[in-house]
Amino acid sequence: MAPHADVAETVVGWLTSQGHETRLVTDFVSAKPELDAHPPDLLVTEIKLGAFNGLHLAIRAHSQCTRTSTIVIGDADNALEREAFEQHASYVRQPQLATMFADTARAVLG
Repeated sequence: MAPHADVAETVVGWLTSQGHETRLVTDFVSAKPELDAHPPDLLVTEIKLGAFNGLHLAIRAHSQCTRTSTIVIGDADNALEREAFEQHASYVRQPQLATMFADTARAVLG
């Protein structure tokens, strides 16, 4: 779930280069039914989703299917990072996305 093209390009580019199938949605309303119908092994979402929050998707994913791992991408914010951890999600700070996403995804995917 990436409403910003630069984030989507980084995430989808890395995942497809590693042989992972990806589905991209760009808004919360589209993400909910996609998440419910096709629970992914990995959900990647930005924290800021307009009126919603990427943690809402992390909570939904974890409650629907405990095998779904989640990475939340956002600005440096200790409170949001702590909340992501409490929701069983990894948090990647936006300024470090290019360098930290691959390491985080590898760790989460095993």
